[in-house]
Amino acid sequence: MSATDRLNVSFTAAVCIERDGQLLMVQKQDRRWGLPGGHLLKGEGILEAARREAREEAGVCIVPYAILGIYHFPRDDGSSLCIVIRAFISQQASAEAQDAEVRHIEWKDHRAVRALITSDDLYRPEYVAQNLMAWLEDKLIPLDTLQEFPGSWAG
Repeated sequence: MSATDRLNVSFTAAVCIERDGQLLMVQKQDRRWGLPGGHLLKGEGILEAARREAREEAGVCIVPYAILGIYHFPRDDGSSLCIVIRAFISQQASAEAQDAEVRHIEWKDHRAVRALITSDDLYRPEYVAQNLMAWLEDKLIPLDTLQEFPGSWAG
């Protein structure tokens, strides 16, 4: 196998931040709704990325408690892998957008989440709709399924 046969892979983390049966959603500048999330930075773990994205996009500190899902998406130039974390806010604070790509944030109840799934108002609907359906179905994968190793690994 040559280096050109290797798959170009992008890793992302997204967060379902929950409170009293509601989900914190972010509205992007294009007015479409999604979950806080984004690409992992070099040397960053999934949970670290989830915490950073929650801070950057929603202005909240989180406590992860489960995995909602692990999603793979083929791309023309490679592949994307996203792990979606379920979390609570670690302290009482008003959520507030901290990132320029976020226009507005809002708590959505089950009815509002269901309505979004079938609307044209989702950011990356092919991906976000599946996350929202899994959240509505209360999908839980134990958090300790994710094994993160500190430091770098070269193999």
